[in-house]
Amino acid sequence: MTNKRTFLSFVIVISLLIISSCAPQNLPTEPPAPTEDINLVRTQAAQTVVAQITAEALLNPSATIPAPTLPPATEAPTLTPLPALPTATSTKVVSSGGGGGGGGGAPAATATSYTDAAKLVDFWPPDGFKMSRGQDFDAKFTFKNTGKRTWTTDFYIRTNGGDMDPYYTDTVMVAEPVAVNDTYTFVVDYAAPYEPGIYRTYWKLVNDDAVTFYKFYIVIEVE
Repeated sequence: MTNKRTFLSFVIVISLLIISSCAPQNLPTEPPAPTEDINLVRTQAAQTVVAQITAEALLNPSATIPAPTLPPATEAPTLTPLPALPTATSTKVVSSGGGGGGGGGAPAATATSYTDAAKLVDFWPPDGFKMSRGQDFDAKFTFKNTGKRTWTTDFYIRTNGGDMDPYYTDTVMVAEPVAVNDTYTFVVDYAAPYEPGIYRTYWKLVNDDAVTFYKFYIVIEVE
């Protein structure tokens, strides 16, 4: 009903505008009435219609458009942790012992999977033994097999650095099997250097898998 009234008002306004524009222009002797600005009238009529429509819209608000419903967020899949990898194990380094002197200051021996072990029970010359320049001598190292298996003829001692080399060779093999708790003596030929000073040779005892399991040294003084 309200929309009909609004439309009727709009038609009446437009009709008045048309009638006024068609009225005779030459009236007798009376001074012409002030002419209204047709554009202003049209603008005012249009504003009135718009105002009425706006008021009607406020009284009868249109249906509110519902906001779109978003789908529920999908939870990320739970990752199953991978099982922990087994930790690699290593053999602990264990000292096999040793007497004073040539083996007393040696680094700890390296344990092997065969638990090879040794103890230096005797050696010659003693630490710091004084020798003349160029003197020939035999260094001797007596070991006891304190491990859990027999030393075969593939076991040996070998130089491991220092400033004095043996006379003939840097490797001396075990000549015969050495049972557990038995002893064996390595003999190495030496010649003292010709320059005065303190000289040292480092050695290592090695098994048949080329694994070092005992380290020792010899030290002399040349006068």
